[in-house]
Amino acid sequence: MNKQQSIVSFALYKMLGCYFITAVFFSGIMLATSYQDLKKSQNQAIDRAASFLMEGVQSYSDADVNKNILTTLFTKALNSGILGDSVLGFEYQPSPNSSSVLVRHQDFSSADYTRSVLILADRGQSQLVLYISDLALRTAFYNRLFIYLSVLFLQVALLWLLLRHLVVKLVQSSMGNIMFELDNLNLSNPSPLQGDSRLSRFIEYQKLLDGINRMVSSLVFSRRELAELNQGLESRIREKTTSLEDKNDALLQLNQKLSTLANTDSLTQVYNRTRFDLLFREHVDIAHKRQMPLTLLLVDLDDFKLVNDKFGHQVGDHVLKHAAQLLSKILADDGVVARWGGEEFAVLLPYFDSLMAQKVAEKLRLAMQNAEFEEQHIRITMSIGVAQLLAEESGEQLLKRADAALYGAKDNGRNRVIMAVNATQEQLPLSGIVDKEKGLS
Repeated sequence: MNKQQSIVSFALYKMLGCYFITAVFFSGIMLATSYQDLKKSQNQAIDRAASFLMEGVQSYSDADVNKNILTTLFTKALNSGILGDSVLGFEYQPSPNSSSVLVRHQDFSSADYTRSVLILADRGQSQLVLYISDLALRTAFYNRLFIYLSVLFLQVALLWLLLRHLVVKLVQSSMGNIMFELDNLNLSNPSPLQGDSRLSRFIEYQKLLDGINRMVSSLVFSRRELAELNQGLESRIREKTTSLEDKNDALLQLNQKLSTLANTDSLTQVYNRTRFDLLFREHVDIAHKRQMPLTLLLVDLDDFKLVNDKFGHQVGDHVLKHAAQLLSKILADDGVVARWGGEEFAVLLPYFDSLMAQKVAEKLRLAMQNAEFEEQHIRITMSIGVAQLLAEESGEQLLKRADAALYGAKDNGRNRVIMAVNATQEQLPLSGIVDKEKGLS
């Protein structure tokens, strides 16, 4: 993961690094030159000391030169500053066969001097040896080195503070104005960014500003294209949605029609035999599980064939349709009416025991008896067989008993209600239904 870096810090580090490398390079050149100057000054001081000592020695004869004279000469040179800080002492030998005389500082030892310089006199074979120390040279050089380094680091520190202030102010000023304009930019109707007028004279800043303006213009153009595409897409989606909704409504209506056609008798507009068989099985299962009464009525229009023969099948169909509507109107939501076949109807009465169902059947019979159909004032009666579901009875057995009761009604003169009773099995009474349903809930 890349670590983010401030542009201010990056610029400062780069500038200070370049300055530091350049300053070290030139400081090195200056230090080397300074060392050569110090070395040259030391050599000049040594030459002056050698000349002074040689002139002083040669002013005496070799026989007169002794340690006291040389010591006096050395002290005079030391006090006058001719020896400087480099000459620690000297040794004079008048001739090769004579002994040398050493004159030095009081605390001088062989470890104090760095090197010696041999100077041959003009007369005879006398020689002068100067004992030189480079300690003063090194001390002077180190002092200059310390000064140079101090000045260098002080310059770097001051430059750091100055550049940091200027660069931070410059960056914040240049970027702050741009960011403020970007934050308040209206993409619907943008105006070019102006930036900082004080920095606009700089080519780099103006290029940056122009680049941002081009980017904003491109963004606005893309935004407008995207908005147009979105509008077009939304329009198409609305059209498709409307079309799908219309098709869905049409499909729902078609499904309802198909459901009606599949479950409803086309002539009488009550349930057909297929739908009734399904509902009948469901109600039988529910009645057994919940131990609730269920009664089936099989209805047959008496002598309906005579209506067809006398008035025609078209009138007969109308009579059949009105008869079905009459049954549905009287039963309302209390029962299920279906065309059983031909002029026969089946009525399913949930929660009705045989006594209650008998009253309903009688009500239906009387209503049919008193009704008049069509312009011919056709009157017709009906026979009804009633059977209540027994405790351990199947749906098929219930149908057989209701059908037998219907035939009993027709055999006994028609226009009557006959109850089907099986003495060997117990019918499910209405009493106790509430208690039993509470136990199941």
